[in-house]
Amino acid sequence: MDKNLLAKIKADVIKKFPEFKGIAPKITTKAMPDHRNLSKKLTLGAGMRKMAKKITSMRFTKTVKTADNVKLERHLIVTMDENGEILKITESR
Repeated sequence: MDKNLLAKIKADVIKKFPEFKGIAPKITTKAMPDHRNLSKKLTLGAGMRKMAKKITSMRFTKTVKTADNVKLERHLIVTMDENGEILKITESR
């Protein structure tokens, strides 16, 4: 995925979650099968494979202290498709 697009998405996420400002995310990319046309895939036969979508995740991790000085890790995971559209945002408590 383009670095400029990742920077734009990161800036948008920081606006919504300012507590993760200044934290560099861990970025991972993996290929996921496209299940939207499952019936077409079944009729094509086993020899023809459908192209996989590339899913990119940005994982922000921050360590915070509670009132009783216990350290906890907070996580924010942003999952997006290859076009930069955010599919899901997951935040730990």
